[in-house]
Amino acid sequence: PENSGIFNRYNFGGYFDVGYDVTKSFLVSATIRNEYYSDFGNAFVYKISSRFKTFDDQITLRGSYSTGFKAPTLHQIYTQRVQYSFVPGAGIQSIGLINNVSPQARLLGVKPLTPEESKNLTLGIGAKLTNDINLTFDYYDIFISDRIVISNRVPFGTSGEVEFFTNSIDTKTSG
Repeated sequence: PENSGIFNRYNFGGYFDVGYDVTKSFLVSATIRNEYYSDFGNAFVYKISSRFKTFDDQITLRGSYSTGFKAPTLHQIYTQRVQYSFVPGAGIQSIGLINNVSPQARLLGVKPLTPEESKNLTLGIGAKLTNDINLTFDYYDIFISDRIVISNRVPFGTSGEVEFFTNSIDTKTSG
């Protein structure tokens, strides 16, 4: 029963998107989004992008840069469980997942979860080789900070170990 509860969040968001054909061949666009989370406050993200066509639309160059935001899920914040096992020679051992807002987490110095944030860059080129054959090459670069992962198990008390969700890694993916 101590692991049960009713947890909720609400959020409101709005966005504005605009695109403008500077010339017949050159398009620029921008998007902004602001979202309010009841448990994290405001999140502001944006995207700017462009496309340029040349050689009678045979070659297209495109690119964009954007930011992102992902709030921790409610289960990452509030899930708590414990499993008891009998270990010969050691007795009953417990392995648990503690939530980040529990007294146990405070005792271990576990910090409350924060949102993941990202920065994204994409570049691409497309070529219309024939009426039936198109060729594209794209590059992307995504950096995510404060990724939420589950921790390693740490000793807790005299007969158990615990783990918890934590913002502990940054990742970069490109290709």
